[in-house]
Amino acid sequence: MPNYVMLTNILLLNEVEINRQRTPRNAQIRTVEKIYIIATVYIVILHIINICKNFGDVQNGMNSTLMT
Repeated sequence: MPNYVMLTNILLLNEVEINRQRTPRNAQIRTVEKIYIIATVYIVILHIINICKNFGDVQNGMNSTLMT
């Protein structure tokens, strides 16, 4: 799994902890939901970019993992 997923999870945990300390319960839940939605969209976009790069490498014959 790419490292950006782990990094995103660390950032999410930090943001959740910050929100827990300074906001009331309902606002905290709404903020956390927004953060998770944004992070999910971000990860999906990165995966799509990665898949497109891999597809381009396969077309060019440069992807060694699929050429074995």
